[in-house]
Amino acid sequence: MKKTIVYSASLLSLLVLIQSCVKDVQSYVERPAQPDQYLNVNVSSGQNYVFTAGTSGNLSVMTQAAHYLVSQTGYSDNGSSVYNYSSSPGYMGEDNVVLLYSVNPTTPEDHASGCSQSGNQNSQSTTMIAIKINVTK
Repeated sequence: MKKTIVYSASLLSLLVLIQSCVKDVQSYVERPAQPDQYLNVNVSSGQNYVFTAGTSGNLSVMTQAAHYLVSQTGYSDNGSSVYNYSSSPGYMGEDNVVLLYSVNPTTPEDHASGCSQSGNQNSQSTTMIAIKINVTK
């Protein structure tokens, strides 16, 4: 009977600890609900469009464009985070992409100590960028 109570209490404590770590990790990066920045750009069909976000963060695609040959993030030669877009061959019209720019991204080393990041003051700052791409002839 004692073993059952000890095992049950241990299991309950473990579940509470794991759940608290999961909550900390999930709230570590807050995503904005609405885009912080709107861009309206014109690109000739077949031409490449490059958006440069900055050198201190990481850029990722949150909502992918629909009519693309190339639509990806990466880094330029000088280390800036960039987004590259090129429309599908022959496409003309509107395309939309939503990007997320995270400044001071965390590294795996930041989480090496388990779930202790709840007191970490270096949480990520994110900016959501909506780009309306008008592909013309």
